[in-house]
Amino acid sequence: MDRKSEILGLADELVKSVGYESFSYADLSAKLGIAKASIHHHFPHKEDLGVALCESYLQAFRDKAALIEDGPGTAWEKIERYLGVGAALVEDNRKNCPVAALQAQVNVLPEPVRAKLKELDQIELDFFSRVLEGGRARGELTFKGDSSAQAALVLAAYKGALAFARVHGCAFFRSAMGQLKRMVGV
Repeated sequence: MDRKSEILGLADELVKSVGYESFSYADLSAKLGIAKASIHHHFPHKEDLGVALCESYLQAFRDKAALIEDGPGTAWEKIERYLGVGAALVEDNRKNCPVAALQAQVNVLPEPVRAKLKELDQIELDFFSRVLEGGRARGELTFKGDSSAQAALVLAAYKGALAFARVHGCAFFRSAMGQLKRMVGV
């Protein structure tokens, strides 16, 4: 793994565990055993690192969404494959979804990071809207109203359940996702 990837990997872990604003280049330097100048070489400013993280999340999300959408299963099975990532994070020392962690700190993020986060949010909402609408068209789901509004509700419930599960454990998350499943009419 190259140095830039190491820095991004550690920054991702820190976003998931303590949030973007709660770590510094000094933290990265100490944990990686490298000089801060090496980090600045790859990411001159922390906002450059934040943008790079968001771009890596965008690419990972696009790849995962394509696999899920093109893969087998009902709409709810596809949604569960996506939601399973969050459950794994909670089980891994109660980490947070990196996008949810960034959303929670949106007011203090630099503008370029906020712009990338907004782009990621929209792609995530569009994915859920397509999967939900496809499921309704095939008779697999029976929710009422606009699929984009339903997608927003599903994502809000998912990310809220992740936050609560960090305090109350995975059983809370599983219970909330079971209720979400009933809500969309599976």
